[in-house]
Amino acid sequence: MTSETDVLVIGGGPGGSTAATCLARGGLRVTVVEREAFPRFHIGESLLPANIPLLERLGVMDRMREAGFITKYGAYIHDQESDLSYTFTFRSGKPWPPWAFEVPRAQFDRVLLDHAAAQPGVTICQPARVDQVAFDADGVSAEIEDASGRRTLRARFLVDASGRDGFLASRQGGRREPIPGLGKIALFAHFRGTRRWPGKEEGNIRLYVFEDGWFWWIPFTGDVTSVGCVLHARAAREREGSVEALYEEMLARCRGVALAGLFWASVVLPPAAFACCPVVAHAASDEAANRLKAIRDMWTESSHSRGRCS
Repeated sequence: MTSETDVLVIGGGPGGSTAATCLARGGLRVTVVEREAFPRFHIGESLLPANIPLLERLGVMDRMREAGFITKYGAYIHDQESDLSYTFTFRSGKPWPPWAFEVPRAQFDRVLLDHAAAQPGVTICQPARVDQVAFDADGVSAEIEDASGRRTLRARFLVDASGRDGFLASRQGGRREPIPGLGKIALFAHFRGTRRWPGKEEGNIRLYVFEDGWFWWIPFTGDVTSVGCVLHARAAREREGSVEALYEEMLARCRGVALAGLFWASVVLPPAAFACCPVVAHAASDEAANRLKAIRDMWTESSHSRGRCS
């Protein structure tokens, strides 16, 4: 069976759902194919003020408020070597407000995808996967498989919002070139019952820099806190043992996190690892380059990004 759409979006994360909403508002028919059922866990949990105008443009702010995400007014940074620390607050007088949100991604991604699904002209296929695509001068044909079986979808354009999976570059003969020096690994867990700071500081992200890397401390509504450590991939490969053992070792080595208050906390999400090596992706052909748009998730301060508090 063959069906038609104007734009096929591969990936239903923040990039894919945002693209779908915007394209649908431009009068296009959009089909989003997401391989995982939501909600599902993902790292990258701290937004920036520059995200807020986009949320307003998407018309999703009411859903964000209903979700009850905690408000973030800045960031606290502590350097272990110098024992210096500073609290930054977002500046007023910018084209965006001096605040943002801390978002559990399972909840945030669901909010954005549900909002996209509510737009006229948007079809969500989930869980489903795109097995292969073939480009020609008029568009692209994609083989899609879900619980109902296998079918062909014909689209004028394709948006690759598969994120680090890099669907086209990894499956269609394109090239993925690692960006030197940016290979990182994040070790993280979620806790309940950690320390909370008073007033506006409650929602601030806290960053603890130590010899081996740095920790994030991201508070959520509901007394849950995300605590993660970012290391260079080399440092992780040089150590033996389990992810849990390496995470515990890094906790012990970072004095700021130890003093921040994990002693009485209980584990909600056990320690896990997320490897990231940012790449530059290249299309396999001119036809593919003319008919696709690859987007990366710029929504969040993920473990390998560099945010600014100004």
